[in-house]
Amino acid sequence: MSKKISPLAYAVVGLLVAGLVLYFLFVRASDEGWKFVFALLTLVVAAIAAETGYQQRKITHAKLNLDLFQLRYGIFTTVWGYLSHVTQGGVPSYADPKSAELGNLVPQAEFLFGPDISDYMRTIQTKTTELHVIDLRTKANNDVLPQEMIENHTALLNWFFTEASSGAREKFGKYMNFEQWR
Repeated sequence: MSKKISPLAYAVVGLLVAGLVLYFLFVRASDEGWKFVFALLTLVVAAIAAETGYQQRKITHAKLNLDLFQLRYGIFTTVWGYLSHVTQGGVPSYADPKSAELGNLVPQAEFLFGPDISDYMRTIQTKTTELHVIDLRTKANNDVLPQEMIENHTALLNWFFTEASSGAREKFGKYMNFEQWR
């Protein structure tokens, strides 16, 4: 936790500096007094420059976090949209742009989140493939879901529903918390 210097402290320091400057200008108007004044002013300028640099560093760090958040949020919305699409509209084909987009984002997710989210996205792809195989077998069986696949089909649909409802948000949430940037 960083401690902030209050404006009152700056005002007190400013008054002390102004008092010393006036003292050396009017009371001790010698060359030594002027040297001291210039040295003091140099220190004040250096302190102001240091504070400005520190504030710029904080702003740059916040901008970096915002940029990272925006990139991560883009991946989250794609994943969440894909899960919702599967839940509402069935399994997208391999040629569907949503499937291609999800697959193409895996390397970017690996870079931005690490293996946690990229593995999660690969799990989504694997479960999508399982659903796709069940759909193909159902179509080959005159659009009747084979008895031996009912349980797996139901479990997969429930998994996609749970992930679209809350699972994805929980998975991504720890990387997108404003209070604790990662």
